[in-house]
Amino acid sequence: MARLLAKVSAPAIVILLACALPVSAQKKEPGRPVALDVRITLLLAQLADQARLSDDLAFAVRAQSQAATLLWPHDRERSRAIFRQAFQSLARETLTASERRQLREELLNRIASRDTELAEELARAAAYTSESSKETARSDAERRELLISVALQIVERDPYRAMALGQLSLGGASPAAREETALISQNFARLLVLMRGVDASLSDLLFASAVVRLERAQSIELNDIHTLGSYLVSSVNSSAKDSLARPVIERFLNIAFKQIMLYRDSRERAGPDEPAAIYFITRQLTDLFARYMPDRRIKVQRKIDEMNEPGALDRTSDLSLTQPTSPADIAGDARASSNETERDSLYARAALAWLAKGEINEARSAARSISNRETRDRVLAQIARRQTSEGRIDDAVAVALDIEDDTARVGALVKLAGAALASRDRVRAIELLDEAEAEAIKAQPSIARAQSLLTIVSTFSTLDTVRAFEVMQTAIKSINDIPAPTSAEQFNLSFESTLAVLAQTDFDRALLLAQQLTIKDASLIAQLAVCRGGLARAPESEHAGEEEAGPIH
Repeated sequence: MARLLAKVSAPAIVILLACALPVSAQKKEPGRPVALDVRITLLLAQLADQARLSDDLAFAVRAQSQAATLLWPHDRERSRAIFRQAFQSLARETLTASERRQLREELLNRIASRDTELAEELARAAAYTSESSKETARSDAERRELLISVALQIVERDPYRAMALGQLSLGGASPAAREETALISQNFARLLVLMRGVDASLSDLLFASAVVRLERAQSIELNDIHTLGSYLVSSVNSSAKDSLARPVIERFLNIAFKQIMLYRDSRERAGPDEPAAIYFITRQLTDLFARYMPDRRIKVQRKIDEMNEPGALDRTSDLSLTQPTSPADIAGDARASSNETERDSLYARAALAWLAKGEINEARSAARSISNRETRDRVLAQIARRQTSEGRIDDAVAVALDIEDDTARVGALVKLAGAALASRDRVRAIELLDEAEAEAIKAQPSIARAQSLLTIVSTFSTLDTVRAFEVMQTAIKSINDIPAPTSAEQFNLSFESTLAVLAQTDFDRALLLAQQLTIKDASLIAQLAVCRGGLARAPESEHAGEEEAGPIH
């Protein structure tokens, strides 16, 4: 078999692979060769497989998620398979509970925007999977938030499925979590409001289910009353024909009244925010008590008065006024100060005061007197911005070159290039970008230098594609020269605004640049960006309604 494959030419292999793809991936779009679609689809599947081998599980999950998202319009079955693999990998023990929770929510939200059925299936599976053999109140809370998060994503497209998830979030606490008091997600009210915009009867039914849940609970948190109360107030005041049945409203008000009246007994174990919470709740529901239970309104009002006892917030403050000081006086105080920190602070105040008066030279002089580099650079950057806004590009360039930090200096020059471009001075914009590149190359290899070069590429891509590719090559080399970068640094690089844009002009050249990165994970996300750019060349109708796959963080 190996000998047979060895005899097959490369073009024949591409044709064979193309035949193995679903029909949707083989369609030819106007102005777009079939071969490019085939190559990108195959490359995305390959990148998803590579991501699974990464030592950084968080990166692996996000990279697979992005690959699956880009694949979705072309091969939904393969996209679903990748989403499933990424979700299943979250069970590995290399993640902390908070990391697992965040990744799970990110992944489910992305899936939910495409496949409500798969999102519900995975959300249910996650809800019934314990982080350990012993359930805790915290894990119950996480379960609720996860279910509601997915429900919020799908409620407008699939309200019945969203309602099922909402009801599932109201499930009873685990035996080991009986001390838990919070029963309802804080986002439950938001779900009810969105659902009411689609189907008021469903939202009212879900509200009624939540009321039953509170009735059966041994203890209730004030936030639960607030969550449901906010929806109740909005629904009864709505002009919509569908409204909550009076018995359901009265059942909820009975629960709220009981909790409010018992507040005195639970004050010793109350949280620090409960007094403010119960005051807000009672104020919010006062009109409802007057409307549906007038006999209890007076008792509720007394409780409000009791919590607003005089002197509760009695505090004194110094209301003395200080006389305004001129920039010259502030600078004089700076010169007289023997404390370096105080002197820098005064010089910074003087510079900004001069700047406010439009006295740029005095502001620049005061800024130069600041000894702390970071403070001096921040003030100089503000002066440069002011000159830029006034159209004084050359003066702003002179100030920008005074900035000592390499990244800040390059960033200021790139912004000036943007200002020149906005003024339709293309030649000056290119000159400033060339100067910014020269400044960036002088810096030591670092993520900051690489990011600066990528920023230059991003601006060049709208002016001169040839120069953009040249600077991108320099940026790739600068990334490869970085000594042992951490994953957090690698994944903040702006490949989306550089390689993705360049790929729309020359996919093969952009892909070659991405593949030159020696750091495997960095190369992987760069290639994903190139794939996005290649797919963006398709007509707008091809991806109508599809959410873009965002960069990996």
